[in-house]
Amino acid sequence: MCNNTVTFLIVELAIRADVAADRFCRIAKIGAHDSDVNGGTRLARYVLQELTGWQGFIGGCLATLASLGIPLAFLLLTKEKAYLVAWPIFGASNQLLASLTLLVISVWLVRSGKSAVYTILPMIFMLVTTVCALVLQIKPFVLSFADIMSGKDVKPEVMISGICGVVLLVLGGLSFLTAARSLLVKPRLRRA
Repeated sequence: MCNNTVTFLIVELAIRADVAADRFCRIAKIGAHDSDVNGGTRLARYVLQELTGWQGFIGGCLATLASLGIPLAFLLLTKEKAYLVAWPIFGASNQLLASLTLLVISVWLVRSGKSAVYTILPMIFMLVTTVCALVLQIKPFVLSFADIMSGKDVKPEVMISGICGVVLLVLGGLSFLTAARSLLVKPRLRRA
């Protein structure tokens, strides 16, 4: 598809090859970003609806507004260069998601009676790396906790990074506890 599209731009529309390749790459990049944002918003909405029990059209609208409101508040609270605050949070959440995916696959392999060494080892590496990154991200928040409690001003970036880091650590920890419980508890046989 990629070659056909660029060829069409060059041959049929008589656009120079370098310009056609540049335009195609820009269009593909915009499409990928649009898909990521759309998919992320939908996933956040579904998860929020599941966690809160909100159902129906109104529940979907409320969950969508909350899913979009949190990042909006994030951007409005960080006055300048919000991407410098968002990037470490995004990176940590992305790596945590990858390690949780490996965890789910590992649990499935173990429960199926198969070897899970080739998924457990990368999972452990990713988990240790991610937890270290989250701890470093939370550290300024913890160090400024006394200032927060006494009402002193604390940079919004420290608050956002700290709170997001704590939430990610707690949710990741709960996921790992659930997986451990799943491995320790034998499944009940269902009667037909």
